[in-house]
Amino acid sequence: MRPLTFEPVRDGRSLRGVLLVAPLLVAVSVSAQTNVEIGFRLENSDNIDLTETNEQTNTLSVPYIDLAWQTDSRALTARIDGNLEYQSYSDDRNEDDIVGEISAIADVHLIEDRLDFNIENRFQQVRFEELDPETPENTEDTNTFVMGPELWFNPSPVDRLSFGVRYGNTYFERGNDSERWAYGTVWSHRLSTLNEMALNVQRQEVEFTEFSGDPLDYTIDEIGLGFTHRLARGEVSLTGGGRRIEQKNGNELQRGFARFDWSYTPTRRTEFDMRAETGLTDSGVRLLGRNEPTVELPASDAFNSDDILILSEVQSQVVRRGAKLDVTLGGRATDEDFATSNRDRESYGVNLGLEYPLTPVDRLDWSIRGARTDYLQINRRDDDVLTAIRLRHLMGRNLFVEGGYRFWTRDSSNDGSSFDENRVFAAVGYRWGE
Repeated sequence: MRPLTFEPVRDGRSLRGVLLVAPLLVAVSVSAQTNVEIGFRLENSDNIDLTETNEQTNTLSVPYIDLAWQTDSRALTARIDGNLEYQSYSDDRNEDDIVGEISAIADVHLIEDRLDFNIENRFQQVRFEELDPETPENTEDTNTFVMGPELWFNPSPVDRLSFGVRYGNTYFERGNDSERWAYGTVWSHRLSTLNEMALNVQRQEVEFTEFSGDPLDYTIDEIGLGFTHRLARGEVSLTGGGRRIEQKNGNELQRGFARFDWSYTPTRRTEFDMRAETGLTDSGVRLLGRNEPTVELPASDAFNSDDILILSEVQSQVVRRGAKLDVTLGGRATDEDFATSNRDRESYGVNLGLEYPLTPVDRLDWSIRGARTDYLQINRRDDDVLTAIRLRHLMGRNLFVEGGYRFWTRDSSNDGSSFDENRVFAAVGYRWGE
């Protein structure tokens, strides 16, 4: 996961959603599954700022914790996933920081099979300047908090009618904060044992509360029709419809949208997932992504932006778990056409990961990722390759030591934007859980 910086002392809103969700989850849960890993890591980078010239070496001391928690009861369905680490730099050119990522989702079942209250929060870090790599100087906190009720009825044994309301707040450390209200309804109809259709109508109202530029508040209206077919070993769904964005100054954008999802498990050890989508969206509708909600209010992007865009994207992944070797192979292709900025881009990426147990107490992980990004309006191309290897040795049931190496290179057509970085690390840790 991308390392993400916490700075709640400067602005309490950063962790507001997490602080609201976490006590609720712990208090209401009856039976929960918990996995925790704590450790201490030393890292050394020969180019900490990822520059083409004047590379600076720095050593990091990093105590960290990883947490995975989930519960499922009559009163609550919830999970928290996250990591937190304190990065202390030996060279004062970089400031010490707390970095991490926390994602929390809770469905509180107020009335069984009738009324839920949904809470979702994601805190992370994104790039402030999109064209530059993610370094300590080019990252900022962002937090997305969403909550609201969902009410549903079953008019017949094959029909379900849902009504939902969501309030969403997106916070960026350097501006472009926004609030959203969304209202929606979904009618779903089971055509047969294996087939289902759904009609969705939704409206979002977006208001910028703090911003660095001069964004325009706007509304998003959407109507869509979807079909789902359940396979013997998977599921296929297709959704299409229309979306309209109307800005406060009267400008209006309209475009159809479509999304295709395919999940397939041909064997007990193999999983395949594919998603393809195209349509109008905005930078506040990109990340959280719940599973087929009545009202969907994900937020944030890989960089800070308040722009509207036409997004077309295809991504897929296959996971093969062998008796010895586990393999993950993925790929994506994305086209982003922004309404106002000159950052229109096409990007392509592939990734490969291998996990192999050398002995009962030694495991080797290796991964490589390649990406190409073309910025169409400024005639720039960036080619990135990142590869990493890690060896973990168990010293007991829970205690481990590990070490590894990472190499990141960028070849850019823009003068001064290419770089190479070598990073090595060693760590000791302790983990427990189910």
